[in-house]
Amino acid sequence: CALPISHKSTFACEFAEELDRFRPQFEKAERQRNIKWRQQAPDFNVFKVLGVQEKEAIHSRFLGDLLDPHGAHRQGKLFLREFLQICGYKANVSPWIDEIIIRPEATIFGGRCGLLIEAPRRLCVIVENKINAPEGDKQLLNYYKYLDPDLHPAEFRRLVYLTPRGDAAKRLDAKHYIRLSYMTDVKRWLGKLRSDVRPRQVRSVIDQYIAVISAWGDNDEDT
Repeated sequence: CALPISHKSTFACEFAEELDRFRPQFEKAERQRNIKWRQQAPDFNVFKVLGVQEKEAIHSRFLGDLLDPHGAHRQGKLFLREFLQICGYKANVSPWIDEIIIRPEATIFGGRCGLLIEAPRRLCVIVENKINAPEGDKQLLNYYKYLDPDLHPAEFRRLVYLTPRGDAAKRLDAKHYIRLSYMTDVKRWLGKLRSDVRPRQVRSVIDQYIAVISAWGDNDEDT
């Protein structure tokens, strides 16, 4: 049954008094949170601010600079060495590091791949980067043909299909390429090397990048 009006009034008064008692603690916590936000800006992410979280070209250029031993990060072969190991290349690239060329969005047989990593006679790695776009008709097949030893007699040749979740290609046999995932492989790759990066600004951008690709998993849960 419903409470009498007098009981309701008493309860409301007691509740209001309880709120007043805790109000200073709430206000203090709010002030501390605002100070933290002003000092640290935990929600700031340059990729989100620019609205480029899912732009394939931006991801290709960003990863291309990290992989470039002479990239703006100034960390030498740090990122490239680990990435090539993920792709299956275990040899030391140091003796011929200056021969390596990183080309984002390189044109190959009429198509534009995400990344092309080349060193004459040493290696040739094609990374096809797909985020929110369908697999191109014969695109992967053309890239695989580009790796033919008669065309590119490199000691190490590899085709990489990079997608947010490591999807399998639909138009190329699995034995002709390797699958990599942004949310697993790229996140693990950058997370492993983060502590070895000296410039604070580079670590900060890497952290923001990891946050962006990690958020794709959150989007899956929302759908």
